[in-house]
Amino acid sequence: MNQPNHHTLVAVGAIAIGFTMSQAMQSSPAQGYPMGAVSLGVNPIDMAAGTASSSPATVFTASAEHDFVVTDVILTLVGSANWNSCTSQVTLLNSTGDRLGSFQLQTDQAAYYSMDPGSPASIISHTFSSGLVVSAGDTMALSRTGSCGVLDYTLSGYHAQQ
Repeated sequence: MNQPNHHTLVAVGAIAIGFTMSQAMQSSPAQGYPMGAVSLGVNPIDMAAGTASSSPATVFTASAEHDFVVTDVILTLVGSANWNSCTSQVTLLNSTGDRLGSFQLQTDQAAYYSMDPGSPASIISHTFSSGLVVSAGDTMALSRTGSCGVLDYTLSGYHAQQ
């Protein structure tokens, strides 16, 4: 084999090997968790969603071994079908009744804005930089004050190492 063809063949082979290795080494972006996520099978992330009521309803229970950290909260209050403003407070509590978080929502109703009853909605979408911690073995409950309208929630977070 003459020298120019040999160098060309080596160069093409090196490029092919490099391309193949780069494709094999690609992975999805890393997900960072400040307290160290716990592997529960594959995914340490959990979430809860529903419609809030006036009596506290348990939304998360931390395992006996690991804290649970709530990182994201979405709350939506859609006003009632009357001409009044609608105000509601959402409270997140642990099992002893200590307040872990609190949010206030209000809809300004239709008569003021010449709109149809029941609009507009009030929405909170919040991502914590550190999160709300539910201690190992404890629970987080969600309750609301105010009886007007419908208040829906979505909470998400992860199981953390202690």
